[in-house]
Amino acid sequence: MIRPWDTFFGFRDLGFGFLFCLVAVVVIHFVLSYPTRLTRSWFPDPLWRVYLTGVRKVKVSLWPSRSRLAARVVGRLWTRVC
Repeated sequence: MIRPWDTFFGFRDLGFGFLFCLVAVVVIHFVLSYPTRLTRSWFPDPLWRVYLTGVRKVKVSLWPSRSRLAARVVGRLWTRVC
């Protein structure tokens, strides 16, 4: 289990500033706390802890996997960048 203060002090040890660490904690734990909690309960964790046993169940996708439109968009973006 990863607690928010573990993430905060980890980023601080890496040399990041206070504000960046605070934003990182809010974003990371707000996004991952509930989906990883679903392996134990339907209720969200009030301390925003991330449970490592539930990380494999979290699916993050920016593009639809079976969409031709997404493949075209990615292809166009790739040609612009390269």
